[in-house]
This record gives sequence, structure tokens and C-alpha cells, in this order.
Amino acid sequence: MIINPGFTEKELIPRKVSSEWKTYRLAWEEFPKRDILGPVPIHLDLELTARCQLRCPGCPSQKLDYGKGDMEVQLAENLLEEFGCRGGWAVKFNWRGEPTLHHSLVHLVKKAGDTGIIDRMLNTNGVLMDGDLSKKMILAGTTTVAWSIDSTDDVTYARLRPGAQLEQVLDNLDSFLQWKDLLDSDVYVRVQRIAYPDVIPAEPFEDFVEFFEKNYPGVNSVAENHYKEKSLEGDTRFPSKPCAQPWQRLVVSYDGKVGPCCEMNRFRASLGNAYKSTINEMWTSDSMEFLRQCHRDNQQNSLEACRRCSATKVFG
Repeated sequence: MIINPGFTEKELIPRKVSSEWKTYRLAWEEFPKRDILGPVPIHLDLELTARCQLRCPGCPSQKLDYGKGDMEVQLAENLLEEFGCRGGWAVKFNWRGEPTLHHSLVHLVKKAGDTGIIDRMLNTNGVLMDGDLSKKMILAGTTTVAWSIDSTDDVTYARLRPGAQLEQVLDNLDSFLQWKDLLDSDVYVRVQRIAYPDVIPAEPFEDFVEFFEKNYPGVNSVAENHYKEKSLEGDTRFPSKPCAQPWQRLVVSYDGKVGPCCEMNRFRASLGNAYKSTINEMWTSDSMEFLRQCHRDNQQNSLEACRRCSATKVFG
């Protein structure tokens, strides 16, 4: 079973961890292998917004027609309350959209910490993460920030991230790292890129790592994501392998729809709606149990959504 599909990562500065953190990461690794299920998932993706100011060529928003709204603050607060009180460990404040566009992001990060959620994370394109927002996010208790910076070359970056300027994003990253140092914060900073060999040739990963290691001290790790390689998407010559996500996470879209994994767009129907059902009800539903059984029995390719998913194909 594939636990963390598709990432190549070079750690530069290890994360400072507590005993609770170690328990959380052990659960992430072992619950899928041992078929252990808690009352809620280990991790919850909350799509605070489906909006983004960029038009990146590899993003699903360029191909799929879906709404571009924001999650209501009351719904997000209710979800965090239930999730944290029932023992949920980690929340990521985005799925398809750019979380810094949501007006209550800072408030909700703090709310997550107040409910006992250990890992409060987000992915960002970095365009709006200036010095002021960086300070607020760190003070609110953000634990993990993944900066999506697909190239260190101005021209290549502009083609991969239309609407953003590399110099501005790197300045914002530098400001974030300065506030991290000034506030003596343990927030984990990862810079990552998506491997898009079918979109544009990439600089060697070693050069990408070296750029941030030399120029941005304070970056904890540099990573490359392979599972979004589009040439494998939907290619049934490469069968999908059993996946760990049905034991690890749920995803809640901005309008309350709930799905079983980060590729939930592939499923024809949602598990339910967070306005009408609890996380526990959807996590322990017959639909989720059927999905898990397919992956237990290595029958995941009998499901169209899983058969067409590229998340585990990179290991095929």
C-alpha cells in the first residue's frame, strides 16, 4: 500500500516534534497498513475557497467546470470543532483554491489550534503572503506552509504560474522566513514544485534544491510532486495500486460536499454534505467502507475513479 505517493523530498532542517506529533505521524503510516479506523479521519482538507488568482496550465480548474465560491465561516468553525474534539490530528486549509484569498484564514487557523488539532497546514502560491500576512499566520499557530514555486527561472515560472511574478513570491518567502526567525517559530516551511514533463522541461531537482538551500536559510525542505504527471492520468495500461487515503483523510469542498480523497473530483457522487451530516457519519458510512474494502482486496481498479487516478501510478 502506497502511504505518501509521488513525492521526492530533500529535508534541509528537521522539524521540531513533540510526542503528540510522533503519534500523529505514526498513525498516518500505520492505520492504513493495520486497517485501523478512528471516529474521524487523521487529516481533513477544508477548501476555504475554490477561487484562485492564477491560471496554471496543470491545474484542474483549467479543465473542470466547478463553482468558485468561499466556505462559510460558521461551517468551517463547526467542522473544526467536531474534528478537533473527536481526535482529528491535521487540517489543511485548501484543496483546489488559494487559501490566502479567504478573509477568515487567520481566524480559522487559530480556531484549529484551540480545538486541539496538531498540524495546521496550507499550500499557497505565495502571491498574497506578504510580510503582514506572514506575521499573522505565524502568530495564529500555523505549523506547516508549503510554497508552490515551480521554477527558479523567471521565464519558465511565468509560463507555469500565469498571473504571478517570481520576484514577488520569492520576496514574500524571504519575509515569511524573517518573521519565522524573529518570532522564534517552529513553523515548517516546504518549497515544492510539480513535475510537469509534458508541460515544460524542468531544471534538475538537485539545482532546484540548491537554489533554496543557498539563498533562503530557514526553508525546512524542498520537494517535487510526481503524481500529477498528466501523461499517466486515465492511462489504464498502468494500474493503480492500493491507496492509503481511505484510511487517512476526507475532503470538504467550499460548499460542504465531502469526498474520500484529494482526487475527489473523479468520483461521480459525494459522500454527503457537511451541512447535513457529521464528519463521523460520512467517515464511517457504507460508501467509505465499500471503498476501503476494494483497496483491501486489491480491487481498486474495478472503480472508475481509482482506475483513472494517477496518484499511485508513478509506482507502477
